[in-house]
Amino acid sequence: MQCILIGGCVEFTPYNRILKNTKTNKKLKLHVPASLCFERLLSNQGSVVPQDTLILCGWGEKNTAVSSNTYYQCILHLRKNLALVGLDNVIETVPRHGIMFNHNAEIIFNTITEEKEKPTFGNYARESDDENKPAYHLVSTKIPVQEESNDGYFTSTAEEKNTGSGKKLALAIIAGVFAVALPLIFMHLHSTDDINDKYIKLASDKCTIFATDNRFSATEIKGLMDKAGLQCLNKETVFFTASPMQSRLNFIYCTVYDKNQQNCRSVTLIGKIKGAR
Repeated sequence: MQCILIGGCVEFTPYNRILKNTKTNKKLKLHVPASLCFERLLSNQGSVVPQDTLILCGWGEKNTAVSSNTYYQCILHLRKNLALVGLDNVIETVPRHGIMFNHNAEIIFNTITEEKEKPTFGNYARESDDENKPAYHLVSTKIPVQEESNDGYFTSTAEEKNTGSGKKLALAIIAGVFAVALPLIFMHLHSTDDINDKYIKLASDKCTIFATDNRFSATEIKGLMDKAGLQCLNKETVFFTASPMQSRLNFIYCTVYDKNQQNCRSVTLIGKIKGAR
């Protein structure tokens, strides 16, 4: 069985789809497609994985019935849960090519085999649900961290396709996996209380802009949106996040955003960005 240590503090176990922050003990469980896609991204760290490859990996034989919207919601679910365990901005989108796991994050792949001694991840002891269960030994393979490129580039997901009949067909086929989970996830991800806790609403007349802090004004964010090819004209909803050094600017751009429906896409600006402070 494999267990993967990310950034020195987050464990991911593909077998049970669990993400765990070893410092806070916060645990989250990924959906099956998200877990499979995440495992593929980790094993190809620093390389772009095409959308078609991830859909085939996540949904298998049902891949032909998966819409762009279903795929996007899967990746959004993955990004959200990674952020909740302390891994912000580790999945990067390369336009018209796919997505990749950040090449600067340290990853250790651990193969777990039965033995008599209790295992550890570096300085962190691995918890056991039952003291009577056999302990484990970890055989680690460390992926070296590469140097970060200084070349800036613009990244964006492909625009979602609102194909009504196709979407219904896809949902019908994968209903066994998502029928119960998706409504609960949508309510959790898009609740008003959650937005108010994590975002600040900025004054804007033509679209609604939320930001995690006040380092950027609404006018500055609109200027960055223009560079990313995003409009603020028709009551769109935008969630804006900037990394601490402002080398990565993230947008969740929604043409429709309410309790019952969300039509969104992810856009990221990476590198030295003119207009950013």
